[in-house]
Amino acid sequence: MKNLWQKLKPNYQLKIRQCSCKHDSAKRLKYKLMAATDWYDLDLETIRGILIYTDTFSHNVTGTDIMYGHEFLKPEDND
Repeated sequence: MKNLWQKLKPNYQLKIRQCSCKHDSAKRLKYKLMAATDWYDLDLETIRGILIYTDTFSHNVTGTDIMYGHEFLKPEDND
């Protein structure tokens, strides 16, 4: 079973990894994503951290993206 960090799109992983070098809170965010198995495991504070460290403005994402992670997660494999 993949964790949420593995399900995250590569461009968002890269941005969080880059911020982890400078900010301990970005490093904690990465570990929270590694511990979670799906988007519904996250609290709003963690989702806010994803927006901050990926340079994503909240007005550029929809409510569905916030609730279900569509913008941030790779498409599901249906094999």
